[in-house]
Parts: sequence; C-alpha cells; structure tokens
Amino acid sequence: MKKWISLIIVCGSFSFGFSQGNIKSTNKPYKPPKLITSLAQYHDTLQKLTRDQALAVIASPLQINDDKKVVYAISSYQFIYKKRNISEDETGKKYITPSMTAHIFKTTPLSPIWLDNIKAQLKTGEVLWFTDVIVKDNKGRVMFAPDFKIMIL
Repeated sequence: MKKWISLIIVCGSFSFGFSQGNIKSTNKPYKPPKLITSLAQYHDTLQKLTRDQALAVIASPLQINDDKKVVYAISSYQFIYKKRNISEDETGKKYITPSMTAHIFKTTPLSPIWLDNIKAQLKTGEVLWFTDVIVKDNKGRVMFAPDFKIMIL
C-alpha cells in the first residue's frame, strides 16, 4: 500500500511539473527609460554654481523628464544641505566641520522655510543635493531618477 501511495505522489508531481511548463508568461520585463533630473535650466548630476546662481535656481521646481521629453510625476525626494560650520577648539583655534541637514519632500519646489534658511546661510564650499528621487509614469510604474547636486563656488 505504501508503494502505491509513493508512486501516485511521484506521478502526480511529474504531471504537475509538465503542465506548469506549458504555461507561458505574457508579462514582458519593463525597461525604464533614461531619466533626466533638472532644476531650472540645469540638468546634470553635478553643477558648480556661484552662490547667487544657486539662490536663483533653488526656488525652481524639480523636474524629471526622459529623453523623449515625457514629464514624470514626483512621488518624493530627499533634499540634503551639506554645510560648512566653523568650530573652535579649547585653544581658540578655528576649524571647519561639516554637517548635514536633510528632509524628505513630497512636493516641489522646496518649502519657504527651507528656502529662507538656505538664503541666509549658504556659503562657498557647501552642497545642495536632491537625492532618492522617486517618480511615477502615467501607468503608475515607480522609478528612481538620478541625483542632482549643486556645489557652491
């Protein structure tokens, strides 16, 4: 009796395996387009701008397009402000220490509070960085867009 049960299980397994092999998937893998992150007229991963140039464009909305000029809806992005702070040791010697302030945004442009803080504090050698940009196409597919950095000259 045990042999018959084993034989039935083995035959059932083979027939199930063969039936699964005949099912063809109709889903083709999706190849995301090359996305371009831009802010005002700048659209590269790293821009070296003066303080005045950076302040002129930072209030612009972040845009994501592909090479066919299709616009993508931004779901969220992280904005990082890498600052250069001046610290002083116990002897009175001053030195520069880096610090970062970051926030996740779901709308563009940056909020007025962030823009006001950047305008008040932005200095040479600092970095404004849009990263982890998540976008959706018109079919709801989610993709990551390239980072966008601005180094202040």
